[in-house]
Amino acid sequence: MRHGIGIASVFLIVLIIGGYFGYQFYAEHRSRSERISSLMKYANTTDYDKAFLFDEKYSHMANDNAYNQSVLEFFSYWLLNQSLAETCLEILGTVGEANNYLSKLDSYATSYCSKDNFTLVLSVSTDRDEYPLSIGEVNFTVIILSNKDLGYVKIDIFGFKSRYGGYVVNNKWINNTSVLKILVGKGFNSKSFSIDVPCSPCYGVASGLNSLTCVIKYNSLNLNVTKTFLLK
Repeated sequence: MRHGIGIASVFLIVLIIGGYFGYQFYAEHRSRSERISSLMKYANTTDYDKAFLFDEKYSHMANDNAYNQSVLEFFSYWLLNQSLAETCLEILGTVGEANNYLSKLDSYATSYCSKDNFTLVLSVSTDRDEYPLSIGEVNFTVIILSNKDLGYVKIDIFGFKSRYGGYVVNNKWINNTSVLKILVGKGFNSKSFSIDVPCSPCYGVASGLNSLTCVIKYNSLNLNVTKTFLLK
């Protein structure tokens, strides 16, 4: 009789434990399905595999098994460019700062690369998309994200192609020493340059699409980004 009671007790314990783990599995599966569904709904995407992968990587960001607005927004940028979004998050440290940077990419031209645990992201923007052909100024902003402190880094800027050949604007056009530098620390770094629009008759700059290019070389990394705009 005691033997029968022992077997029954063990069987009951097994049922309880199995039920507990079964419930845990069900609860986790349901929570994950809800998180994935919220990602897809926010980004208006049917790509379940992408949402599943994002949840695998970033489920630790969920609060009470739900993603907040900032994480949902980050997912929408992650969908557009997974590598860049992850790089920005790694460098900037928080989803909020990554979102703030990524939200401006429509107006930035951006390039990035990594090598030997060293990562740089280079972005450039202009204050307008169109400029009058008459003499004026372009506000040209250079943004560098870095995962390390670099100190002062030299950059080269050139643009406004002339019909007579070559580019009119270069470092010396912007600064008579011909040396342009940006102080780059770990994280977000930005510097703006006021660039005179070359006189069209004098320098042969034509109306239509023009551009400015920024080049940064640091150790083995070489990045260049070109921003186009319209002269009217």
